[in-house]
Amino acid sequence: MLFCRHVAQRGSDYLGRTLPWPARLGFALHLSMCRNCRRFLQQIRQTTRLLANVPSATVPPTLEDALVAAFNRHAAPSRLPRAQ
Repeated sequence: MLFCRHVAQRGSDYLGRTLPWPARLGFALHLSMCRNCRRFLQQIRQTTRLLANVPSATVPPTLEDALVAAFNRHAAPSRLPRAQ
């Protein structure tokens, strides 16, 4: 059974038609019953359309390096000792 969290996790794949047909069928069934997920996917469609018209920007290499480093620091597992 498909839940709303699955739609949130794989909604872009569904819209991009990259899911295998059994998963697409599960999405279609869920969407037929879930108004909130239909609304969520509509928001993804609108956002994609709007962003298609925004010109792309070039990120300076130093900024890219700083952003990657900050992400890696944030995403690193906690260094606190484990509780025993």
